[in-house]
Amino acid sequence: MAAGRILVVEDSPDQAYFLRLRLEGEGFSVLTAGGGSDALQLIAAGLVDLVLLDVLLPDMDGYEVCRGIRAWEVETYGHSPVLPVVMVTGSPAQDRVNALEAGADDFLTKPVNQLELLVRVRSLMRIKALHDEIEARNRLLYNALQRSVSEAVTERILSDPERYLRPGGERRVISVLFADLRGYSRLAEELEPAAAMAVLNTYLAHFIDEIQRYGGTVNQLLGDGVMSLFGAPVAFEDHAWRAVQAALDIQQNTLSLEPPGLPHVRLPVGIGVTSGEAVVGHIGSDRRIDFTAVGDVVNLASHLRDQAGPGQILITGSTHDLIEGLVDVSDVGMQRVKGRQEWVQAYSVHRRRDEVPVTA
Repeated sequence: MAAGRILVVEDSPDQAYFLRLRLEGEGFSVLTAGGGSDALQLIAAGLVDLVLLDVLLPDMDGYEVCRGIRAWEVETYGHSPVLPVVMVTGSPAQDRVNALEAGADDFLTKPVNQLELLVRVRSLMRIKALHDEIEARNRLLYNALQRSVSEAVTERILSDPERYLRPGGERRVISVLFADLRGYSRLAEELEPAAAMAVLNTYLAHFIDEIQRYGGTVNQLLGDGVMSLFGAPVAFEDHAWRAVQAALDIQQNTLSLEPPGLPHVRLPVGIGVTSGEAVVGHIGSDRRIDFTAVGDVVNLASHLRDQAGPGQILITGSTHDLIEGLVDVSDVGMQRVKGRQEWVQAYSVHRRRDEVPVTA
């Protein structure tokens, strides 16, 4: 098995042959390019793990090629360096300085010493392998996070994971949204399991997309519904407005969804939104952790979700105060909440103020 793929960029056929023969003898797979343009095309095709780059080339010098490699990496991966580059220089000290300034990782002096060539290549290939392993883990983490939060929030979390992913909790004012389908359980009893699951996934995907579009975190899937947080792990001053907008879009678009193979089935959704202080953070053990929120605000949102009628969004007075003037609501009076002595003021949200009311 090849130890790695090396691109030799050298316009001298004899020198290219010498380098290729030596590297292939050590188990490396070797490609060659006689100019900078050909080299950049091979690199962009993803065929290379390390570049041996001569300074003197017919179409552009090695420094320009190296800068082109680093620019391509930033455009493709979002950062540089990714690809190890060894510049082959003619020995003057200034060549070495220029090579490093252009973004090279190391350099060799002509005539190339075979032992030095192999030592430097092996060292950089080990570093490349470690870099690739870290990149793979980062992609897994990125993909895992995106199942709970939006791309923008994922980027922010990964920019400071020590802050956003550390164990423990903190008190924070957030908004909590609970949503679930109405009529799904009855429908599922009539369908084959695969069809019932397809229907559920159609609606849950819609819920998740709308929640993440407004920066929310989907921290629990609850059978035929979801629990989501706005303002945690990443804080937003307008967390209540984000949560209510997500609720409105879920409500508005759910009835237009068409479950696969069931064109006449339309399932409404009931939604509860509350705002207030909660303890947010990671809970669990060394074997399993979840990011969640704990507090009365969570219980209230769950209760309002249960109280909401099909197609209705209920919010508490605390949420209403934070978005007053932005939506049209109706006062639905005081609601009794299980486990609480005090009754809770609730409002039904109809539309954003900038939307045209629907008339019969």
